[in-house]
Amino acid sequence: MSETAVPFRETNFSVAPYSVVDMEGHRLIWPHGGLPVALDLAATTLLDCYQVPTSPSALAADLEDAVGLDADVAMEAAIAATTDFQRSGLVVAEGQVPMPARELAYPAGASP
Repeated sequence: MSETAVPFRETNFSVAPYSVVDMEGHRLIWPHGGLPVALDLAATTLLDCYQVPTSPSALAADLEDAVGLDADVAMEAAIAATTDFQRSGLVVAEGQVPMPARELAYPAGASP
């Protein structure tokens, strides 16, 4: 995987504000300005890593050490998780501002 293919691999991300309901086996999260997201235990664990600002590269290194994943597999998993979390509004990149709590991020024409 080339460095230019993933320009944010060294960018620090942190958890955006959200409401949460923990249930047995999964977590329901409602990011401010977004739609609810259900996470399984693996995704919940990965999201919890962003409680402290971290980069996909650092997360990949942790996956290698803690789970024993191959370096390429760990990087792919970290990038996929970060991308999904960012698109869902669950993490924000360093220097970006999370969606305000009173605004909804519905696409044009889809707001209620």
